[in-house]
Order: sequence, then structure tokens, then C-alpha cells
Amino acid sequence: MVKNNWIIRQAELNDLARIMLLEANNSSLAWSSRSVEQDILGNPAAYSLIACTDDGGVIGFAACWFV
Repeated sequence: MVKNNWIIRQAELNDLARIMLLEANNSSLAWSSRSVEQDILGNPAAYSLIACTDDGGVIGFAACWFV
């Protein structure tokens, strides 16, 4: 059995393509790339996180708004 270590960290713009792949493969109501990008870059109410393996693979994504 192979065990990968993983971490949760704040999403960055260079994660966008991998986030969108997760969205496309796992959601029937996927967010648009523009919406995710805006939340990562400029929405002061948004906080976007990703879970990634120690080799850089993105395995999860979470977004929330603080209102």
C-alpha cells in the first residue's frame, strides 16, 4: 500500500487548472473558471483551500464566503 502525505493550504492562481478538473469530474453544477479565479484573486469575502499530496497532486478543493 502506498501512503501519500497531504496538506491543506490556501489556493493560488496556479492551482486553477487542477481545481477546474476536479469541478468538471465531480460536480454536475461546476463553478466557472472565472468564478473560481475571482474568488482566489480578489473576493475579500472568499477563502479557497485545496488539499494536495506531497507530490503536488490536488485531491480536494473547498471554498467558503465569510459574510
